[in-house]
Amino acid sequence: MNARRLALSPLSPDQYQAVADLFQPLRFNLLVDAVLAGNTAAQVWADDIGLPQMALLWNRLDALLLCGRPTAKRVTALRRTLEAEILPAAAARAIPELALQATEPWLAALDDLSAELGAAPAPRRYYIFDRAPSGWPARLPADAAIQPLAHALRDGRLAHHREAAGWVHSFWPDLATFVARGLGFGLVRPGLLASWCLSVYSAHHRRELGVATASNQRSRGYATLVAAACVTHCHRYHLVPEWHCWEDNRASIAVAEKVGFVRPTAYPAYRLPVPPL
Repeated sequence: MNARRLALSPLSPDQYQAVADLFQPLRFNLLVDAVLAGNTAAQVWADDIGLPQMALLWNRLDALLLCGRPTAKRVTALRRTLEAEILPAAAARAIPELALQATEPWLAALDDLSAELGAAPAPRRYYIFDRAPSGWPARLPADAAIQPLAHALRDGRLAHHREAAGWVHSFWPDLATFVARGLGFGLVRPGLLASWCLSVYSAHHRRELGVATASNQRSRGYATLVAAACVTHCHRYHLVPEWHCWEDNRASIAVAEKVGFVRPTAYPAYRLPVPPL
């Protein structure tokens, strides 16, 4: 064993439970449970499927989760998997950077590795939900309406519907699965879908939200309105909304705190740039 080079092996979805306990310290991040529930597609690797001591999860977008205990061989195996598989695949998808999170034992090891890969420490924050905001429907513009996102996406005439559909298809296997297991709302104005908020991850009673606004519709408070619609829906149906963002994302922080998220907890992460192909 010592003479052989350690390689991380890809797992099939029916093997994910083998590494679930390793990810336990990171399960405040709903991505883990969303993958285990089959609601989010991902690639997962482990050092030894029979007795795993290390696992890596990539959501095929911008999130990487690393757990277990590092050794020199595991650090080398991680670097090879990043350089040979994940970074080229992310570049092919035009993803500019990855958010790398890790369990405590990996943080010291990542300081050296991240410097080699050009990554930089960048804390993130996780909010808990306190209470749904009130009075927000009265702030809707006279020509605007809040619609279920799936309904808005069926109107192919709306400007920006492709951008919003891209969000759904990036995080969900298909629209039908999103409708059955997720939630989302869009702010519709005449001829356009101005802003949208949806559950990017979903498992059990938890829903992590993501929000976006069309570039020519920003700075009008629309993101706050669609986020308010989502958290109000969660409150009504006894779901727990969740919110994650970078510590320096002031726009996301402002929306979160306006719609009822409180007591942010900071946690370490790295911004890992994706080299172009």
